[in-house]
Amino acid sequence: YMVPGELTETLKGFAPEEDAGAGDAAPASPDDTIAPPDTAPASPDDTGTPPDTASAQTEAAESAPAVAPASDEPAVQVDHLTFSYLGDGNQVDDVSLTIKKGEFAAIIGQNGSGKTTLCRNIIGLLKPQGGSIKVVGIDVATKSVAELASHIGYCFQNPDEQIFKDSVEDELLFGPDNLGLDRTASKERIDQILADVGLIDYRTTWPKYLSKGERQRLTMGSIIAMDPDIVIVDEPTTGQDWRETLWIMDLLKKINDLGKTIIIITHNIEIVCRYCTRVLAMCRGKILLDGTPAEVLSQPELLAKTYVSPSDITRIAQALPYMPDDILSVDDFCTAFERATGREVTSC
Repeated sequence: YMVPGELTETLKGFAPEEDAGAGDAAPASPDDTIAPPDTAPASPDDTGTPPDTASAQTEAAESAPAVAPASDEPAVQVDHLTFSYLGDGNQVDDVSLTIKKGEFAAIIGQNGSGKTTLCRNIIGLLKPQGGSIKVVGIDVATKSVAELASHIGYCFQNPDEQIFKDSVEDELLFGPDNLGLDRTASKERIDQILADVGLIDYRTTWPKYLSKGERQRLTMGSIIAMDPDIVIVDEPTTGQDWRETLWIMDLLKKINDLGKTIIIITHNIEIVCRYCTRVLAMCRGKILLDGTPAEVLSQPELLAKTYVSPSDITRIAQALPYMPDDILSVDDFCTAFERATGREVTSC
């Protein structure tokens, strides 16, 4: 088992010779073939991956669907938004952004950077003190949260702030009933949602009897049941192990593939790299970085100001002078390593 620092020092020894021309490296001989050390998966504190679920991680990577193209039509438009809770400093400070329909975006940053406050302004739960916000062309300042619910849904980080009905089924039906949707059609839709969120056996269960992770999935199901154009999830992996995390993120990707806009607030950089097409990094109420995961995570000095670190594999690549800075996965690392050193990696 090697920690990232030890592995980085080992890999530095495979740097190509400086005088070797590009593409001149001879094919590796059998003696040059290297196999990565039999490293145990990192602990959840390092990557969010429990040690006994590496196979699930591999399966998810192999089955990850292709990125669905986003529309040019805006789903969310934020123009010079300013908001302060107490008036002694802006939690959101002159933020402007446009998220297009069909995007799968992540908002990252340390606690207190303004991520949740920004999103609660977007859904109309908080009202802008400066600037404006439009959701699918609707000015949120002119509508109530209930009026916006058919267009945009929000899952709180703490599911207990959102759950209040006496059974799982009633919780899922509450939103569609209040939107005036057909009850028969809603029940049919909820049968599928119960299966999607892994609660098919808990239809009549009192939600407080569910685990934290199950309650989190229930709140996601209650939002999906209303079929909004935009879904915002605050820390979707809270209370989930790695298999459940992949399950939830695959569900969000499935919804995204149907044309829905997905926005997540997260500290889990690995799921950002796996699923998101866009990343917004916040610091002290401002958006410091905005781009694809590769574009954002390849700027470690600027990213450090948000107190967010790239994943281990990205940091290892950035520490090697012969590797690109925008590596996001082990497979990408192995491919780039073989290309740079002329040595074959026997397994990844």
